[in-house]
Amino acid sequence: MSAPNPEQNSTWDDSQIDQVRECLASFTESIGSPSHQNDATMDNSYSMGFRSPSMSALAGQTSPAQGRSLREYEEQMSALRKENFNLKLRIYFLEENAGLTAGHATSPTTADGNTSGGTPESLIKQNIDLKVELESLRKDLQEKQDLLLQAGKAMDLMEESSRKAQDHNREIIDDLEHRLELLHHEIKQMEQAERQQQQQANMTRSRLNETGLLDFLEKMDHRELNVQDKLQALEMDSVVRQCHEQNE
Repeated sequence: MSAPNPEQNSTWDDSQIDQVRECLASFTESIGSPSHQNDATMDNSYSMGFRSPSMSALAGQTSPAQGRSLREYEEQMSALRKENFNLKLRIYFLEENAGLTAGHATSPTTADGNTSGGTPESLIKQNIDLKVELESLRKDLQEKQDLLLQAGKAMDLMEESSRKAQDHNREIIDDLEHRLELLHHEIKQMEQAERQQQQQANMTRSRLNETGLLDFLEKMDHRELNVQDKLQALEMDSVVRQCHEQNE
């Protein structure tokens, strides 16, 4: 069995890069046009063996004609953006690996089909997959950290809003309690004033009753004095008459 030519490995890597570029172009078009997300080009573009699970999940979703909720559409767009990011990483690492392969193109070939001093093709693919996964995890971690910061800020805003609402409610309660206390004080003053008025009315009525009785007694005494004066006058008149009669 003849060993493969190193130039064939370099050419195969270039074609692989071209396929990934075509995949990225089709993928970008699918992001701009959701109706073509399940196009056959996307399926063929993953024939190299790194079709992602998220694309398989997208293939099972309902078509746009059946209608999707806004949340489902956002989740689908997020998955597509992640796929786009992973494909760009693959292109970057494949181009980097193509440069390394071109640097070792003049190396002698071993019997197992690998260049001496080079790296086996399976290890190269595994290395690229691991690098893509690492960068994807870093990106996910950064997004989660950003979401955590946003959630923390939202919690701070909610706590501040709740504190302000509690302070406002406490002020309203204090104001109502103060008004209630003033009303109780006014009621007590009104009750006390009413009692005083009632007492004054009773005293006035009693005084009026006493004054009327005294007036009645005074009038009766005055009448008795008038009768006695009249009797004395009659007696004196009788005595005078008797004296006149005796003189005659």
